[in-house]
Amino acid sequence: MTNDAPDQPLAPTAGNDDQLTPQEIIDSMPATRQRWIHAGRRSTDRMRVIDGSDIIQRGGQSQPLFGGHAPVLGYMVQNNSSEVMWISDVGPARPGGSSMRLDPLDRPFVTPQGYGPIDQVNIYGPTTGQVFMARRW
Repeated sequence: MTNDAPDQPLAPTAGNDDQLTPQEIIDSMPATRQRWIHAGRRSTDRMRVIDGSDIIQRGGQSQPLFGGHAPVLGYMVQNNSSEVMWISDVGPARPGGSSMRLDPLDRPFVTPQGYGPIDQVNIYGPTTGQVFMARRW
């Protein structure tokens, strides 16, 4: 069943005492919440993407991606080697546990738009020299 009625405003619009514009709603929020909303808006703008592609420096050990810097708005990692790898943005990467498995030569793992982990991203590969592609934004 379709609804042919026009969309009703979720919030008041300017010029009517009982309606506010979206900007007026944002302006009425605490400054910390406003910064969060505006940061989310930047995620739709053109972003600076930083390459973090590398190789596993020491097989069997977790290593930080992006020089240990946590991505601000998201990241992408792809395993370009012939062996499985794992990534984690909640602690050291390792097989299983809270780490995400990256199968060999599979699609990249991409975070949702605007997702910024609270900590650095780590990668684990069992063999020294495994190649991976990584980008952060």
